[in-house]
Amino acid sequence: MADRKRGCGATHCYGCLCDTCANSVELLSWYFTPGETTEPCFSCDECRHYDGDLGKRDQWHGTCQRHIEAKKAIEAREREAKRRAEAEDKRAQAIRATFKVIKGG
Repeated sequence: MADRKRGCGATHCYGCLCDTCANSVELLSWYFTPGETTEPCFSCDECRHYDGDLGKRDQWHGTCQRHIEAKKAIEAREREAKRRAEAEDKRAQAIRATFKVIKGG
């Protein structure tokens, strides 16, 4: 699994396992396929990072026994990795095209 750095994104929840867990009841519908959840999880409802209520506990999860990564989240991560690899390859090809071979002996 990729390095999950806490809070390195647009939301305070970024990097929490709940962001990609099929069991999370707060996961948006376009991130999971119906039927892949086993047990609904309400951890986000009690988390201060999810809604900013400082009266709640810190429920940020780096590990969780009930975590099931949503299939669409896996697909999105793989697409992003492929896109980055292609961009890096294109950049490397552009740099290689600027090389000049010096003939001599």
